[in-house]
Amino acid sequence: MFLIKSLSDLGKRFIKNKNNLEDKEVIPFEHLEKRDWELWLLAILIILALTLFLIVNYIEELSGSPREFFKQLISVNTYLTGVVILILMFCVYALAKNIELRRLRKAFFSQREELEQVSHTLGEVTAFLRIGSAMIAKKDLDTILEIIVQEATNYLRGNRCSIFLQSKEGGVLKTQYRYTPNPLDEQVCLLEEKEIVRQVLRQEKVSLLREPEDFADFFNYAERERKITSLMVAPLLVSEKTIGAISMALIDADHKFVEDDLDCLYAFGHQASIAMENSKRQEEICGEIGFRQRYEISGTHH
Repeated sequence: MFLIKSLSDLGKRFIKNKNNLEDKEVIPFEHLEKRDWELWLLAILIILALTLFLIVNYIEELSGSPREFFKQLISVNTYLTGVVILILMFCVYALAKNIELRRLRKAFFSQREELEQVSHTLGEVTAFLRIGSAMIAKKDLDTILEIIVQEATNYLRGNRCSIFLQSKEGGVLKTQYRYTPNPLDEQVCLLEEKEIVRQVLRQEKVSLLREPEDFADFFNYAERERKITSLMVAPLLVSEKTIGAISMALIDADHKFVEDDLDCLYAFGHQASIAMENSKRQEEICGEIGFRQRYEISGTHH
């Protein structure tokens, strides 16, 4: 338990640092490349300007031999020549440092991507460790489901996560647990989300909505002020039977869910299925123990 808690705390610190990094404005690599070209262009313009200056001021000397031209340039304008040479050397130095900076920048972006992958993996491990520790501690079902939807929402950066269960009689869809960090997102396109969940339960397969045409069946979708921009749903299986589904929604978000996110949601849903199956077995065991105790008591009285 101490190891699980330590890894969980470490993962939370990594995720916090990762979120802080994502919140900061990072200049796109394409923009930096554009600035590189601006520096190259500036150096070329300086060289052309110096060349044009020399041609204009020494047009008469150009009619002679090149040796005479450079001889007069050095003898009469030694100071000017030195300044020109220094400016050209500065241009060469700046371009050389720019090349080195581009190399270091590419290495930085490569390391940053590796760090994001490590942080992403660690965040997933931390989430499942917390869920697993709750199961090991034999927390009640509601507490475990609460942890699952919270960890899934935080890890997948969703706006609303819900666990739905379908009743055996009549197939009525019931919300077992829902987590919405922002209360304003509680009812946004909720009826349409439930309809998608019903489709998933009928078809018994996952669903991912992220393109505008995927929301064609949503009532007045284009005219709505607030709307779901991406939605994924995965079925919940207990004893190889579909009993419900877990859904994750993005509301007015700039990014979309991808296939890897759907696989991850399915994994969180699998944890929820395990928790519900364990709870069911625990109830059955408690029922059998109670029955035996009542049977033994009644046998003793007789």
